[in-house]
Amino acid sequence: KRRPDLGRQKIGLGSYPEVSLADARSMAERERSLAAKGIDPAEERRDASRRDITVEQATQEYFEKKRTSLKGGGDAGRWWSPIRNHTLPAIGSVPVSKLTVPMIVERLGKVYIEKPDTGNKVFFRLKEVLEYVAAENPRIDPSIVDKAKVQLPRKKVAKSRRDDGHQPALHWQKVPKLWAALPNDVVGNAMGFYLLTLPRVSNVCNLTWDQIDFKRRVWNIPAEGTKSEIAFTAPLTEPAMEILRWARRNGREGYDLVFPNPRARKRPPVLHVNALRNYLRDNNWQSTTPDRLAVAHGLRATFTGYVVSQNICDPRLAEMSIQHEVMTKVEKAYNREDLLDERRTVLDSWAEHVVS
Repeated sequence: KRRPDLGRQKIGLGSYPEVSLADARSMAERERSLAAKGIDPAEERRDASRRDITVEQATQEYFEKKRTSLKGGGDAGRWWSPIRNHTLPAIGSVPVSKLTVPMIVERLGKVYIEKPDTGNKVFFRLKEVLEYVAAENPRIDPSIVDKAKVQLPRKKVAKSRRDDGHQPALHWQKVPKLWAALPNDVVGNAMGFYLLTLPRVSNVCNLTWDQIDFKRRVWNIPAEGTKSEIAFTAPLTEPAMEILRWARRNGREGYDLVFPNPRARKRPPVLHVNALRNYLRDNNWQSTTPDRLAVAHGLRATFTGYVVSQNICDPRLAEMSIQHEVMTKVEKAYNREDLLDERRTVLDSWAEHVVS
């Protein structure tokens, strides 16, 4: 007579002696009971192991799957920022299966209403994570995020007009005064280095020693750190080299970051991208735009305004000096020269003005 269990999928119960014979018999009886009810024991076991996965665990799993599609593999932390600052403190330890509309409204409603841009990112990423888990567990309902939004109506806020689309910039005549006021700490030196090189703020915050070529006196910014996704070589002036020497003497041991955040709890201790902006705000540096404070990104326009108005160089070379793309596709095909020497001359003139 054919045995009734032949042909069935086999599943393990654990190895002896970690699992005793008595426990194995009890577990086997439970699995047979599930099979008798038409439930696949292996699938039930997988569901049970996933049922208690927390929002934080699910987010980390999803990020590892998604990171290849993010700029720089997501290492800059922009994708994580709204999650780390809002989602995880509020619901990070909650199992995804226990999330409810009222819980989302209660714990994340404030950021959604009071900080619309950040709130949108928080809710969008949360829904992405739930959709990822729901692909394996149909009991998870990603639509609870949208249902929570319905209960959190927001007033439409008119977007404030920026200075003809540009970031508020400091007048170039005030730059030497800014340089003289910078404190001799991490933020002050990071601001000084940014002021002398004018890349993007995130480039300075994530700067590591392997990007600096001391012999050639250049900063090799990797492709993932540029808007054009093309590697960029920035010349380093003598004042910029002095800052790097200071950073080497005062760096945090064990980290490759040039300007590690001394207050950061996370590892690696990356300087927050708003640190330079906050310095200008906290010290009331007024921009050329009425009633607006200068921001770090606007210093790029400050540089361009100076070198062009003082006939240091033409506008195209000024734009090239701050990583802006100025060549057409045809020009790029025939012009392999990045004008490093010419850009070094421009930045030397700028540095002379900065430290004056």
